[in-house]
Amino acid sequence: MTLKTSGKISEGTMKKLILTALIIFLCGNIFSQQTQKNQTQITVKKAWVRPAAKNSNSAIYFIIENKGPKEDILLSVVSEVAELVEVHETYKKGNDLMGMREVNLLHVPAKSTLEFKPGSYHVMLINLLKDLTTGLSVNATLNFKNAGKIPFRAVIGDSQEM
Repeated sequence: MTLKTSGKISEGTMKKLILTALIIFLCGNIFSQQTQKNQTQITVKKAWVRPAAKNSNSAIYFIIENKGPKEDILLSVVSEVAELVEVHETYKKGNDLMGMREVNLLHVPAKSTLEFKPGSYHVMLINLLKDLTTGLSVNATLNFKNAGKIPFRAVIGDSQEM
């Protein structure tokens, strides 16, 4: 059975088609904006961690690059290789003495880099749950206010090797 039509679309049908096309366009646009919002412009580069024995401490060093147009805030770092993981900074105590203290929030300006290095910011791995052997790697995740979770891998070794 074939259906014959005059080839004309009624005014009501045309309005429905236009409305449907508009809804599809708007939903696609909203989805595209949400997808772009969820894509982070934060990356981690040159990550390495000092070798150390189980039950001791170590530190992770790396560079955070924020290519985005807005500042973000590092809230915490997690890793399963240590009992406790904290962001620290090294500071001068006076009389040529240095100290370390925990940093609760760390601002990463837009279109900039922030380096975690010996004598500066670093991630302390306190009471290691396993040996950190040169040549292997450690998984960690940075938690940002806007970018969310940024996982990365740090190679275990000496800074001169990285």
